[in-house]
Amino acid sequence: MNAPWIWILFPGLVAVGLVFWPASTRAKARVGSGVALTLALLAWFLPVDRLITVVAGRVVVQIQPDWVVLGRALVLPDTLRPWVMGVYLALALWLWAAPWARMHPAFVSWAMVTTVFLVAALTVRPFLYAALLVEMAVLAAVPLLAPGDEPVGEGVVRYVAWTTLGMPFLLLAGSFLTGLETGSVESPQVIRAAALLAGGLLPWMGVVPFHSVAPLLTESTHPYRAAFTLTITTTIIGLFALGFWEQYTWLRDTPGTYQVLRLAGMVMFLLGSLWAPFQRHAGRALGYGWIAENGLGLLALGLGGREGVQAYAALMPARMVLMWALAVSLSILGHPEDAWHREALWGRAVRKPLASGLWVLGWAGLAAWPLTIGLWPRWHLARALTTFGPVWTGAFVAGLLALSATALRWLRVLLAPPASTENTGPLRAETSWDRIALVAGYALVVAGFVLPHVLNPWVLRAVEHFPHLLGK
Repeated sequence: MNAPWIWILFPGLVAVGLVFWPASTRAKARVGSGVALTLALLAWFLPVDRLITVVAGRVVVQIQPDWVVLGRALVLPDTLRPWVMGVYLALALWLWAAPWARMHPAFVSWAMVTTVFLVAALTVRPFLYAALLVEMAVLAAVPLLAPGDEPVGEGVVRYVAWTTLGMPFLLLAGSFLTGLETGSVESPQVIRAAALLAGGLLPWMGVVPFHSVAPLLTESTHPYRAAFTLTITTTIIGLFALGFWEQYTWLRDTPGTYQVLRLAGMVMFLLGSLWAPFQRHAGRALGYGWIAENGLGLLALGLGGREGVQAYAALMPARMVLMWALAVSLSILGHPEDAWHREALWGRAVRKPLASGLWVLGWAGLAAWPLTIGLWPRWHLARALTTFGPVWTGAFVAGLLALSATALRWLRVLLAPPASTENTGPLRAETSWDRIALVAGYALVVAGFVLPHVLNPWVLRAVEHFPHLLGK
């Protein structure tokens, strides 16, 4: 037995089975979330490349870290298990809430397919083939974003086009990077490889000028599907990018690399946070919220070394929970009309108070308000930014204030007196079924603030996957 069989082959087979299983969203969600949760627990408790005693004195099992397929190796070392756990735990959460978001049954199966391809991209050797696996994940997201007979919108087309644009750059960068683990930054080949690497990662990470895909995608498709695709893809690609810093000495030892990352991260954070309050469409606002959160990830990587890796790892749980909370609350708020512009949500708190509160609380978490899961990772990031001068700290605080303004603006919209009473009937109010997911959302957002020590062991284990960045 080997690790890729457990965390790649098995969920891949389950995902394929779910594609052809003609069941409801609720049935598929139970199976998919159950499998994802099981894989997350196995990733935490089941060691790789160590002897495991199943029956005392009789049965001993050792899980190998690698699996060779068609001449290519999938290597899942023991240090990668915390990240795999985080990915599958997040997948379990998104799949579990799919029925509350009124997702098409195809969402569950294609969400699993996309995640499996992304996990495989983290493990493939040579890493050159990771670009092909990420592209397969992007293509698998098309039936996820436009299921059934739903037309493929402009946002989906742009998402596929721009992410596909990065693939040839990374393929070329891989050929240039071969044998350059300890090259000199002045080398022409290193400069060309770095340029190609940037050309591939910029569209993948949605960095300016490729950021506009996020608000367009969250506006033109269902926000739950768009938020899942953007969040899970960008998080794993960020982890993939960290692998370059871990592998190439010239990349992690060049101060200019971290300066560029910090600048790009701050631009993204300010762009998303400052534009979010002015959006009249809640879906577009969610897209700009994702841009701000994505900028925080780049900003954390720009800290460099141990501090940067720990900051990026600490942001991941908050990102998954907050983006999920925003997406599921907005899905319930917009039901059954699937209308998310300001006029449609005006006074909606009268009929859907819990969903309205979770939508505002999600924005408060992005703004690092107390009692939210977003406070502690942003607090540590703000403390680290003080070493770079008051301009960086001031810009960071300005972004948080803008996100706070977004929360207050939507609170005003949702609490406003309804324009008319014709749509206040009980059929459009929150159901007892809706309240289960909403209460779970409140619990997760607040628990991350009250119990931060629960997440600390995961962060400390996750960063061990990058010993060189930790200075070991």
